Amino acid sequence: MKGSAHSAWIEGHTKGRRMKTLEWINAAFELQAVGFGAVVLRGVLRGSLRRRWVIRLLMCSLIASLVGLFPLTSQLTAIQKICMMSVYCSCLAVIPLLKHNLSEVWRPIFIVSTLAVLYLSVVAVLLLLLKHAPLLATTTAMEDSAVHSILWLFDSCFAVVVILAVKRCRS
Repeated sequence: MKGSAHSAWIEGHTKGRRMKTLEWINAAFELQAVGFGAVVLRGVLRGSLRRRWVIRLLMCSLIASLVGLFPLTSQLTAIQKICMMSVYCSCLAVIPLLKHNLSEVWRPIFIVSTLAVLYLSVVAVLLLLLKHAPLLATTTAMEDSAVHSILWLFDSCFAVVVILAVKRCRS
């Protein structure tokens, strides 16, 4: 009896440690994706987009998404849902990039999906920071509304950037 309780404790402890390791690996690749995404966003807005930065963004985002999906459970966490959306958006960006060589019709789809990958990477990093920051984990109702206001402002700014980028690619 004592041995089984001890082995269950060890199993739970190593599972928690394995989970934290996967979360930190996910965060590292998401931060890299955010960095590459910033370069891609600058290139989109300036009209000097380099294919290698897009590939690096998508690669880091896909690796982070694959790591973020583990361990598979019966109920998906917020990070796992974000990772799944990021994989879908990455696939949407790859089709115009590789198959259609960013032809005029496919360029807005490419820009929106690539910027969505950037957005999802930023949100994933923010969620991981909120989950592991002890000062931010104990928010009151007032601070919670402030966080929602900041996220709403961030979402609005991102929407404006996407609209500007799509208009820029059409001109």
